[in-house]
Amino acid sequence: MMKLETISWHEFEIRSRRGKEMIVDLRDARCYQQDHFPGAVSIPYEELEERIGEIPFYRPVYFYCERGSSALMAARRLCEMGYMAIAVLGGYPKSCEIE
Repeated sequence: MMKLETISWHEFEIRSRRGKEMIVDLRDARCYQQDHFPGAVSIPYEELEERIGEIPFYRPVYFYCERGSSALMAARRLCEMGYMAIAVLGGYPKSCEIE
């Protein structure tokens, strides 16, 4: 089992410049379409189990969500499966406006 790593949004922005990682936006598709981190892939938290095949096993994977709790749960689950999953705490800095 891999050790679960948690980082701040600021640390994530620094690390994400490396270009060797996958970034997963766990928010719903409407929030993702409205605004997301450049290069992030939309995998809503509710779809994570069925779309796990899209996540690389041998590369770091950063998870972020609205506030941080879904990212923490997703990263913990994938760490238990041996993935290099990192939870970005605090959530996406721009709020999602859904009408």
